[in-house]
Amino acid sequence: MRKLTAVLGIVACSCASTREEMTEARHQPCEDVLTRYLRISADADYASYPKGVRIAYETTVASCYLDRRRPEKAVALARSWGDEQRAETLRVEARADAQLDKKADCRAALERYVKEPDADPYFFTEEPEFRNYAAEDWYIGTAIDAWSRTKMPAMERYAARLLHLGGANLLSLEVAAADPHRRTGEWALWLGAVRESRLDRASGQTYLSAVGLDVKQVAHVDRKVASVKYEGTWSGGIKGTPTYDETESYQEVFVPNGRSFIVKYPKVSEKLVGMKTILALGHYAGREGEEGIPVLSALLVMERKAEEHAEHDP
Repeated sequence: MRKLTAVLGIVACSCASTREEMTEARHQPCEDVLTRYLRISADADYASYPKGVRIAYETTVASCYLDRRRPEKAVALARSWGDEQRAETLRVEARADAQLDKKADCRAALERYVKEPDADPYFFTEEPEFRNYAAEDWYIGTAIDAWSRTKMPAMERYAARLLHLGGANLLSLEVAAADPHRRTGEWALWLGAVRESRLDRASGQTYLSAVGLDVKQVAHVDRKVASVKYEGTWSGGIKGTPTYDETESYQEVFVPNGRSFIVKYPKVSEKLVGMKTILALGHYAGREGEEGIPVLSALLVMERKAEEHAEHDP
């Protein structure tokens, strides 16, 4: 009986140790993760572990396979997870297809991925496999679909991160206005106050004429007494020492910069006509008119409101 108890104790200890290895895998170097996976997955008890524990562990293993440029193994593992892990499977498939230079398959996987409820917009900005696609219209459009769920972070930061992945930068309105010989096709993100809008149903486009806006941050400090500590003084009086709560808030202010620009959106959109302040993302399309006004061929036009955020300092 004592021998049986000892054996059961060893088995329980072994299982606990294996579970701990699986849990800690995400913090370990990929070389160690893949070496241990061969041993752990061959264990007779591996299939009996809770499915959630196994899949969480195998997600790390699949990521390591991809980091070590072994996409086929990553995909084979991911496709064993079932429909409830479809988003994770699509992430693996998209990265693997990109590594294998299967652009059409990668695009299809990403377009399916953004339809998942928990699609992460940062997935499009962080994975090096997508570097070659990061400045292409289809990739930017798919990433924006993921971003539009939460609209976080701000589009200005998100677009900059997307293009940075592909080694590109956003063309500013200031530079476009100052350079009459600027080549077309560069990505740009311009903020402006709409002065005139027009729907052209014949060409299927919406035209917006705007004046550029710069964003300034104005700080305000709200200081309130949180408590007062009273102490006696040598003269027999009472002295009160207050403690303050401070909230520092930052309010965006839009300041016209005098630089006009034109936005051409490739659809008839009555919604855009009603916008007052716009943020437009698209390709620089040269200049128009005698004044040489910069033109943006837009992939996205959204209304932009001044934001405010507060920082509490007790």
